[in-house]
Amino acid sequence: MKKNFTQQEVEEQIKIVAGDYDIVRLVSPAERKVLFPPSEVDRVAYCHELLGRNKRCENCTSMRALQSKGQYYKIDFLNKRILWVESRYLCVDGRDCVEEKIKDITDTFVFDSDERTVLGDFIKHYNIALVTDPLTGVYNRRFLEEDFLPSFQCCQDPNINVGVAFFDVDNFKRINDTYGHVVGDEILKRTAQFWKARFNCHEKGKERFVVRFGGDEFLIVAVGLDFGAFAKEITEAAKQIPLSISLKNQTAVPYAYALGTACSCEVGPGLAWTKLVALADQRMYANKPVPPTGGGKQ
Repeated sequence: MKKNFTQQEVEEQIKIVAGDYDIVRLVSPAERKVLFPPSEVDRVAYCHELLGRNKRCENCTSMRALQSKGQYYKIDFLNKRILWVESRYLCVDGRDCVEEKIKDITDTFVFDSDERTVLGDFIKHYNIALVTDPLTGVYNRRFLEEDFLPSFQCCQDPNINVGVAFFDVDNFKRINDTYGHVVGDEILKRTAQFWKARFNCHEKGKERFVVRFGGDEFLIVAVGLDFGAFAKEITEAAKQIPLSISLKNQTAVPYAYALGTACSCEVGPGLAWTKLVALADQRMYANKPVPPTGGGKQ
């Protein structure tokens, strides 16, 4: 399928198919800009705004189309309406873009009311599950790498800081080996929800979210905070983390953590994400509790 077009070719193509859809437009999802038609150019390229949502979709097909240079489809539900969404990657005059087509298919989607409710619930949970860690309920690395990073790296305002905290449960393997994985999982779930309760916002320029980075490691990301304010907020919040979990037999399982923070303002112009995470990781390891050296006679 052809992917390279001139601007004139795309405009003509959109005009041809516009009558078959409720919304047809050319967007730059990474920059969050509408490129065509002219009446939409001044709008932010968030389909959720066109659809009346107050935050962007958890599972953005346009961002996935951009990342894979392919084509994605989904059925979405909004206010009891059923929407068919198509997102197709195009290279327009050398620029990476996505053609979005949205159609309300409520009246032509043949399901009875009960089946429609079941399908709506399934799709809603499926879209969320794609970008969510199943154990802890916070975002997974797919959300970080396919949604947040591409859009932010493309259009970052150098005056807006990105703060990152790297959080690690100390000696997590020993906890699992000693008390079992059920206890280890409970510590991870409580840790994730502790941070999510404090860092969970999708407002543009003020995003705050938590990602399970891997194993017992979490990233806490905050956009738009001065580094000093971010580091202070993280540090003060961490002091409230319970350092033990009680088992059913009343046994208290102690655990510790290590935390490191870094800011984009420390790693040069632009969002040097790899350097930013590496710096937070380095500081986290520097803050790890010092293990006992062991006593006894030689």
